Amino acid sequence: MRDLTLFASTFLCLNVLIEVEPKDPYYRFLKRAGAMDYIDDIVLPGEEIGMRVDYDFNYDPTVCVVERITAYNLSTILKSIGFTGIR
Repeated sequence: MRDLTLFASTFLCLNVLIEVEPKDPYYRFLKRAGAMDYIDDIVLPGEEIGMRVDYDFNYDPTVCVVERITAYNLSTILKSIGFTGIR
């Protein structure tokens, strides 16, 4: 997930939000793991409008992944959100 947030934030200049309920346990976990550096905010599901990377088509538009972001599907997800490579 950290690679995806890095590319989305740095190279695509997207605001990266994590959608989860409740927010507090996830914030503490991500903060302890040092994974908040490319995440702009943690919001409740459906609170914001925009592109989502999700395992289900709950909202439109959604880039659907199998169950989790891995090294094997990262390039496919990056292409789906508009990343074409580093120039």
